[in-house]
Amino acid sequence: MHRLNDLSKMPEVQAVLHLIYIMKLVDEKKPKETLEHTTRLMERVKDINRRTLDPINSRVYYFHALACELNSRLQYHRAEFFAAYRVACLRLDQLTQATILNVLLRSYIAMNEYEPARNLVAKTNFPDNVPNSQLSRYLYYNGRIKAVQLDYSEAESKLSQALSKAPQKTAKGFRLEVIKLQIIVQLLTGAIPERAVFSQSDLHKDLYPYFLITQSVRAGNLKLFGEVIDKFSNLFISDRNYSLIQR
Repeated sequence: MHRLNDLSKMPEVQAVLHLIYIMKLVDEKKPKETLEHTTRLMERVKDINRRTLDPINSRVYYFHALACELNSRLQYHRAEFFAAYRVACLRLDQLTQATILNVLLRSYIAMNEYEPARNLVAKTNFPDNVPNSQLSRYLYYNGRIKAVQLDYSEAESKLSQALSKAPQKTAKGFRLEVIKLQIIVQLLTGAIPERAVFSQSDLHKDLYPYFLITQSVRAGNLKLFGEVIDKFSNLFISDRNYSLIQR
């Protein structure tokens, strides 16, 4: 019994229990309460320097970013994420560094602030020893930045790498996001995406508007191109690809 009591007082155990409760709040769609609890947990763990907390810290900051985003407040919390990133660098906590870099890039891209995003990439180094889930997302953000900057060949390279690193049997939403952007980037380079891209069983329906765009470009049919853009404009805007398609 004493051993169990000692375990329950360990910061790692307390943090994991808090994370489980936070995930429950997310599932229950309680954004305000989620943000309150992630803020409290972040304040609790940030001053504890233990290597065994590194992987837990990365999840704490991930869920705190998610809570901020659910409350439409991610851009207002950048300062605390930058502060946490500096601490993670000093502690050589690579997983938390990678997580926070992706959070900041996501925040900038969500607000169409591509120049600060480019500067962040230029002035930081992405850690080497991190899971592919973080690396693939970082490559995707880099690919989107390059596409907006008209560097389509480099954008295509980053997006291809992101897809190769992404989980192939899960993370459907992420793979779909990358493939949609990659299709548009390939069209902008003058290439036509392979038909097999649109034939993937789990993505076929979601990619149909992008298939129509590809067909109109392949045929040089400006009328069909305009009709597809008009019909699916809300989707393209939601995907953040509308301005790229109009190029």
